[in-house]
Amino acid sequence: MSNIVPLHYDIDIPGKNAEPNKALVAILEDMLERARAGVLLTFVGTGFTREGGRVAVFDADDNDVYKTAGALAWLEREYMQSVELRLASNTQEEHP
Repeated sequence: MSNIVPLHYDIDIPGKNAEPNKALVAILEDMLERARAGVLLTFVGTGFTREGGRVAVFDADDNDVYKTAGALAWLEREYMQSVELRLASNTQEEHP
C-alpha cells in the first residue's frame, strides 16, 4: 500500500476550508503562469497534505530523461541544504 496520491481534479478536497500556505500558493501560481505562457515545458513536483498523504505529480513530455533526473538530484541537494541551514539557525536561536 502506498500513500502517494496522484492528482485527480474530479475529487473532493478534504480540508479545503483550512488556511492555505501562502508561499506555496504563490510558487504554484508562478509555475502555472509560466506554463500558460509556454515557458515551463515540463514539471515534476511532490508535497504532503495536511492529513499526511504524499502528493506526486509530473508532466515530463521531454525526451531528455537525464536532464530531468539531474534537475531532481540538484533539487534534492538544495532542499537538504535549506533544511540543514534552517535547523542550524533554529538551534542557534534556542541556544545562543
